[in-house]
Amino acid sequence: MENSTKIRIHEPSQVGILVELSGEFDVQARRALGKTLNSAASWGSPVRVDLSGVTFMDSACLWELVVEYWLYRENLALCNPSPQVELGVAACGLEGWIVFRPSEETASRTADGLPPKPREKSTEAAESTAGKTLLDTRKARKRRATDVAYRRRGPQG
Repeated sequence: MENSTKIRIHEPSQVGILVELSGEFDVQARRALGKTLNSAASWGSPVRVDLSGVTFMDSACLWELVVEYWLYRENLALCNPSPQVELGVAACGLEGWIVFRPSEETASRTADGLPPKPREKSTEAAESTAGKTLLDTRKARKRRATDVAYRRRGPQG
């Protein structure tokens, strides 16, 4: 992990745990990112991940965010994405896989000491669709692998 990559976990408060990410996140930072988010989410308190300080995030780290988001989506909120994070998400086609909380909502609710706002139905529908897409993608990959193995082996009989 390079010196420009920073992951800060703030002390748990009434509204949960804040994890601040800043700097550049490349493939070398993926493991540390995953372990940090996994550890913070396993404490049981709501976790807010502030992405406003991220200046670069490669596809490996973006995928790690997706995985952690889906594993802990009941307690994990991705907040304040930097333009670089939003661009990376769009470039990797991950828009339907993760939902960012708007910066205005996060800032005003946090300043008031309120917990994160409950998800709207449209967000739940997007997450449900993304989850089905993930399962369909895995099934399709498994089918392709089986087809390739069959073609190599040929029909037996």
